[in-house]
Amino acid sequence: MEENVSRTLNFLNSTTILKQEGAKK
Repeated sequence: MEENVSRTLNFLNSTTILKQEGAKK
C-alpha cells in the first residue's frame, strides 16, 4: 500500500512540475 501512495505522490509531483513548466512558457 505504501508503494501505491508513493506512486500517487510521484504522479502528483510530476503533474505539478509540468504545470509549472507550462506556466513559465
